[in-house]
Amino acid sequence: MTYLQLERLIKQPIFTLVDVLRNFPDDSEQTVRVQLSRFGQRGLVKLFKRGLYSFSDRPVDELELANRLYAPSYVSLETALNYHGIIPDVPLAVTSVTTTRSALDLLVLGKMTAQEALASGALRIEGDVSRFALLFALLDEPGGIMFDILTPGEGRP
Repeated sequence: MTYLQLERLIKQPIFTLVDVLRNFPDDSEQTVRVQLSRFGQRGLVKLFKRGLYSFSDRPVDELELANRLYAPSYVSLETALNYHGIIPDVPLAVTSVTTTRSALDLLVLGKMTAQEALASGALRIEGDVSRFALLFALLDEPGGIMFDILTPGEGRP
């Protein structure tokens, strides 16, 4: 695998080791890892975390990166409110919230409100819970605010 081959075959700005292995089935995983490490040392690719890369010369959407750094996670709180024009303040950092997959499914499917998930322990928030009270109240009420929040593999609406 050469850098030019990698750049030609991988079209998305953020990619994983699995993406590379799919495009280079004749190369072993160890060979691909070594090549990616060498490309990183030469400044051609960036390593964000083990198995998650981007090309150094391609712009990376920080919201997509936030979703891909930890899954499942959802761009939320101040970042989502600013993105949707609800607040004018531009956050200094992208904020993501994550929960267990089962609690997330329950919330998305409407089987459990955010307040019920908190009370049951299925949803845990670290820090000052009072900051989330208004947001949860809006999300829990019928016809409340709905957010289009990026998920891995989706683009902006």
